[in-house]
Amino acid sequence: MADLVSSDKVLEIASRGYKEVIKYNWHGEIILIRCYLSREEEWRVIHSILNTCSVENDGAKYIIPEMLDFVARTEIVAAYSNVELPRDIEERHKILYCSDIYDVISKHSNSDQINNILSSIKMYLQMG
Repeated sequence: MADLVSSDKVLEIASRGYKEVIKYNWHGEIILIRCYLSREEEWRVIHSILNTCSVENDGAKYIIPEMLDFVARTEIVAAYSNVELPRDIEERHKILYCSDIYDVISKHSNSDQINNILSSIKMYLQMG
């Protein structure tokens, strides 16, 4: 059997060609897109989505599933890019669903990580 490959070597190889941030020309505007979130940042995004979509009633916490997609898109755009979304919910909704901004950001970010964020939320809902 071959010698064990050290974690330092694996990290060095994994880092080759890796870009932390890319610049993307989005309809004439240069946006910065993060390719990857740290594990802690990923957890914060998951918890933020769940907390934003939850309400308390008689001491129990309930998730409002109708809000999940909108809130997830909001959090993913905020976490992975320098795009500022409006505070006004209707304007934000229009941007997230009537433009390609979410698709562009999610396409150029780590799709496995975004899928993990979304599947973690779905698993939480199934457990609840």
